[in-house]
Amino acid sequence: METATLNPRVTKKHNKHSQGAKLQTAQPAGGFWYFPWQYRQTVVIMVLLLLSGWLLGIVTEGSGLTIPPWPMNLYLLIGFALTLALMALTAENNRAVAWLASIPVAICSIAFMGLLSLIAGILPQDPEFGGTWVRLLGFNYVFTSWPFAFSILFLLSNLGIAAFRRLYTFKSQNLRFVLNHAGLWIVIAGGTIGASDLQRLRIYVNEGETTSHAMRQQRQAVSMPFDITLQDFRMELYPPKMTFVDRQTGSVLLEGPAASVETIKGASLNMSGWQVQVLKFLPTAIFRNGGYEASSEVEAAPAAQVQSINTYTRETKTGWISSGSSFARARYFEVGHAVLVMTTPQPKKYQSEVILREAGRERHETLEVNKPIAIAGWKLYQLSYDEKLGQWSKLSIIEAIRDPWLPFVYLGIAMLMLGTLQILWSGTRIRGVNES
Repeated sequence: METATLNPRVTKKHNKHSQGAKLQTAQPAGGFWYFPWQYRQTVVIMVLLLLSGWLLGIVTEGSGLTIPPWPMNLYLLIGFALTLALMALTAENNRAVAWLASIPVAICSIAFMGLLSLIAGILPQDPEFGGTWVRLLGFNYVFTSWPFAFSILFLLSNLGIAAFRRLYTFKSQNLRFVLNHAGLWIVIAGGTIGASDLQRLRIYVNEGETTSHAMRQQRQAVSMPFDITLQDFRMELYPPKMTFVDRQTGSVLLEGPAASVETIKGASLNMSGWQVQVLKFLPTAIFRNGGYEASSEVEAAPAAQVQSINTYTRETKTGWISSGSSFARARYFEVGHAVLVMTTPQPKKYQSEVILREAGRERHETLEVNKPIAIAGWKLYQLSYDEKLGQWSKLSIIEAIRDPWLPFVYLGIAMLMLGTLQILWSGTRIRGVNES
């Protein structure tokens, strides 16, 4: 009687097929939308949101999203944060909430924002730009459009739920995760919801005058909680430059660093057998009696007496050049087939000596470009002047900016930095353990 023997290899293979068949039949057939959702489902939802945002823009006739000002925006932000905190409690039993805190939602929402930001970078963000469809789809006001609002909402939901979930089961190793996610949430939420409270005004004040009003872009006057008196407005200029230009087209004839030189006494410029040298330079001068005289009048402009020498024939000629101003015409000097011109001098530094008064207190300050002064919750920046008068301007244009949400954003940035430092510190410790 023959005894049947079993091949262990065949039996093992048969068992694998049997287990695979059992697993396959045990998995319910839920189709494309069966949880858990991955990248494909997330991308489809993001596309639907994009189309929904554009549809809302068409329905609202391109009005965009209007963020309510303080304190309503604060109430909305607190309500949104509490909603995310409650949703995070249900994440273990609610697959939709767990999906909102997943990596696919994070990556797709960031890509969603990146696409819209790319559109904003390509197209001018100006209400006057484009036609009807550009306005209806929000392409000329991307950052207040409905699609961008949806992308912000999804990203904040992802960050907030993920941070609260780690916070509820807090461990020391979760600290950097919570700091980074919560910090980024605060930065994005504060910068978005606080945009309605950002005020950017202009203060126009003449020397010897005092004002307590600023102007909006629509030329609406706004009363300020302080007074400002302009004592003096001063400007320093770079020396003007001189260069050769074509007599017919006005284009610069020379190229490279030697195309122009600063117009100061003793400076020289060479071109095609001609050498021009500055004999005299007057920073502010007026043309009288066939020449220029130093003057401090408003219509004065930079002027220089120059001499041209032909290096072949030794022919010499003397004349004047001037950049001119709003009140005096420019003067050129012919050199061979070209014309020697003086460029308009550019501002090197301009500042305002001001007196600021707030609640009975007075202080003297100097306003300069990129050196703001803080007063009564506002920051004052030296912005501009009367460009028609230039260095003779008696008008100072000061920009006043108030952003009450800025400390909130700074808090988020500080949390991000702390989270990053902890990542670096933890990484250093792990490498040290592995190396030992």
